[in-house]
Amino acid sequence: MKPAAGTLLFMASTLSACSLSFGTVGTWSNEAPPPASLQGTSSVVMPDGEVVFLGGFDARTGQPLNQVLRFDPKDSRWSQGASMPVQEIGYSIVALQNGLVLAAGGGGAGGGVSVLPIAGGGGTGGGNGLLATTWLYSPQLNTWKRAGNLNVARSDAAAVLLTDGRVLIAGGDVPLATPIQLPDGSTDSFGFSASAETFDPQTNSWSLVGSLHVARGGMALLALPQGKALAAGGCAFANQGIIAGGALTSSEVFDPITAAWTVTAPLPEPRCGADGLRLRDGRALLTGGSISNLQQEGPVTNAFLYDEQKDAWTTTGSTVPGSSPPILLADGRIFVAAMQIGQMQGNTASLVVGGQIFDPASDDWSFATSTSAQVSSRFAQAEAPRVVAQSDATAVVLLAYAGRAFIFNPSGNPPPGLILDSSGLALVLAALAAALCLWLAIHYVVDRVHNGA
Repeated sequence: MKPAAGTLLFMASTLSACSLSFGTVGTWSNEAPPPASLQGTSSVVMPDGEVVFLGGFDARTGQPLNQVLRFDPKDSRWSQGASMPVQEIGYSIVALQNGLVLAAGGGGAGGGVSVLPIAGGGGTGGGNGLLATTWLYSPQLNTWKRAGNLNVARSDAAAVLLTDGRVLIAGGDVPLATPIQLPDGSTDSFGFSASAETFDPQTNSWSLVGSLHVARGGMALLALPQGKALAAGGCAFANQGIIAGGALTSSEVFDPITAAWTVTAPLPEPRCGADGLRLRDGRALLTGGSISNLQQEGPVTNAFLYDEQKDAWTTTGSTVPGSSPPILLADGRIFVAAMQIGQMQGNTASLVVGGQIFDPASDDWSFATSTSAQVSSRFAQAEAPRVVAQSDATAVVLLAYAGRAFIFNPSGNPPPGLILDSSGLALVLAALAAALCLWLAIHYVVDRVHNGA
């Protein structure tokens, strides 16, 4: 047998029997899980690094909860806070510079207050209305108090803390004065809003500001270094003549001095529900989200960087579909976590947790190593992990449904030959292996022809 042929057969048998491996970074260790479920909770990072989780859902009934869970990453300590005054969903939360948590708007769920009627709705309570209320939670005092109402009741709006200490809230779902007719013949009493307003912690009140040029929901709203804010992408709506749920490429910048929005460079690709993060160098990173139009639907992977000085977007690699929102590690790098459901054996399932690291110095992504956990099959649900940064540049990765927690150390030295859990990169490596096999096969045929001649 010729050497080329022998190598080809060896590679073919090896590829059919083995999994692909790839060099990755970081190490994992187990961490104590939270004392209660994090399903459906909203979270915010306080100025001192503590993370506050609000609300969530009862896994048995699906009903909203008014729980408050607090996590101190300095000593990995969990505690329960004073319950939210009302059960609600769709509220926007922001950590204020004065150490308070702001929760504004949302939808009522069983006895909400200040619920506004929706056109076409049958009442003013529960799921039939949107909330204009604003609540302030003090982790130091463990108490809640009311603040001024929003001027526009809204749910699932984007909110961000500006560098001057005020809160900007924009877009989201609002009740319509007249229900709209959808393409399928049904009607809808909700629509995406273009309105925006700011909250002043000094007066505990909201003020209307200039409206967005494009009404949208599910946008990424980020504070920029020079005091402005960036609204990127988002979801369109049927009453705008766009396919319902379609993603947008348009972006706008809010100037708190003029209280107005300016259209800026559009995204390279449309994004609905993307996650954003401001890097230490001032640029904005956008990951995740989805796209929906006549050509394509579903999750997308390309990540983008926005440079305010150049007013330009650039594509910077990609992330695994279903990854967590990006977090800023203490060393300046960015981490996203992802989970895959592995083998199912009877009532037991294997969950594989991994992720990616983005280095702003090189604008490159690296794959993290992975870890696995055995859980009951009823907890084996696809989910984006919750990630909390720690002061030592590690991260706590939380699985809400499975009730598991891990610590990822991006600077740890992994053992060699770890199995690669990224399906995207695995396909790339498989293609390279197939190409090598084809190259060897061609050389084998050439050798046969040459020897036959």
